[in-house]
Amino acid sequence: TPLERKVRGLDYSVCFNSFVLNKAARNEDIAVFDYGRFPDLYKAMAEPTSDNFERIYNNCLALGLFETFVNAREILLGALIEALSTGRHYLCNLTEMNRHTPFKEPIVQSNLCGEIKLSTKAYNEIIELYWPRYLEDKETPPAVKEWIQEQVDKTEGETATCALSAISIGKVKNQEVHKEAAWVALDMIHTAITETDYMLPHIKYTSTKRMSAGVGMMDLAHALAKRKLSYDSQEGRNFIHQVSESQYWWLLEASLELSKEFGVAEWMYKTKWTDNNSWLPLDTYNRNVDSLITCGLQHNWDDIRQRIIENGGHAFSVLSSDMPGESSSISSGTTNGPYPVRELSLTKSNETNTVDFVVPDSDKYGRYYDSAWDLPRKAVINTYALRQKWLDQTISADMWYKVNGSNLITSDELLDDLFYAQSLGVPNRYYTNSNTSKKIDLNSSEQVLPEVEADCERM
Repeated sequence: TPLERKVRGLDYSVCFNSFVLNKAARNEDIAVFDYGRFPDLYKAMAEPTSDNFERIYNNCLALGLFETFVNAREILLGALIEALSTGRHYLCNLTEMNRHTPFKEPIVQSNLCGEIKLSTKAYNEIIELYWPRYLEDKETPPAVKEWIQEQVDKTEGETATCALSAISIGKVKNQEVHKEAAWVALDMIHTAITETDYMLPHIKYTSTKRMSAGVGMMDLAHALAKRKLSYDSQEGRNFIHQVSESQYWWLLEASLELSKEFGVAEWMYKTKWTDNNSWLPLDTYNRNVDSLITCGLQHNWDDIRQRIIENGGHAFSVLSSDMPGESSSISSGTTNGPYPVRELSLTKSNETNTVDFVVPDSDKYGRYYDSAWDLPRKAVINTYALRQKWLDQTISADMWYKVNGSNLITSDELLDDLFYAQSLGVPNRYYTNSNTSKKIDLNSSEQVLPEVEADCERM
């Protein structure tokens, strides 16, 4: 996207639910309501099914309490066209966000990069952000501390925080290395959460009780190329599923191990991990994903479920998410997140550095790398769906479009991509990247404009 068309400091996200999505698929109108007048309708958007929302919606509709009608497809298509034009207009399906999650409390939004899926709630008063400070003050009298603790307990507000890390799957040689990498990532995150100097006391209070981790996967394009596999092959999809399963398995093993040292996350009771049968991603993933693979499971999930139940949970409320990793890829010499590469060599920039970047092992495996611009978009979406099956949060799900000559993108294509992703349980859309050059050549050197994702990198 040309720099003059980018607004670096402003990002938009359209949150919808499955009711709106189904209306859009049928090209139907939806009624517009004032959420201030109908808080129950607004609240029902963030539920694991849209049944309750539809019931309240129909009741309000029958009473004639709506403001006007709009076409549901035009609303979503408008967001998709804006995303194609600017690159920075995101989408989020709240039904799917609340369906495939270990959290019991509603998830009403995502973060800037779209990979975080955590509970948040508004504060009623500014003072609520500062109450915990007085609990730590040694000079606060015991009687006052008791009263302050009551105020803290009554505070419902919560700002979600998530500490991120990622495993470079292209450098993982075997299961033992994967196991160790998962443990190191979560041990580092535990230290980051507990030792960070938080600006606001209540955010420290909720963060240390939630213990939310987001360990992602970097260098997937490299891992596939080393094995001479394509994102768009059956063998490639099976490989992505297998390494995704193993990564979540080792994250759970590490979290159980760390809970022996640090204890179970204090707010574990606010999650489905403590339900009678506990929760696993296998319980709530979108079953349509199974049509993408021909391989079975590698690990004994009944065994680890039983160990979680006996342990009363583990060290973290959540463990995984796929972030973009643009800045991290520069430092680590890996390919971005789970994404295919744009070019074999390019110039990468962030807020502080500009470097020439060559994808790993391009001299050996360059011809086996898939181009993000040339891959069928369904192959990219399939990758996200396979990753989402084994994530308890979600993905900064980028898309790539070639717009040149006869390669024009139609409204139907934009909608088809959205509907296909939703049918596989991919709830979010992050950057929509467009390339207007006449020809894509993986062996060419092209300068790529800065992808400033420092907000995600700092989390």
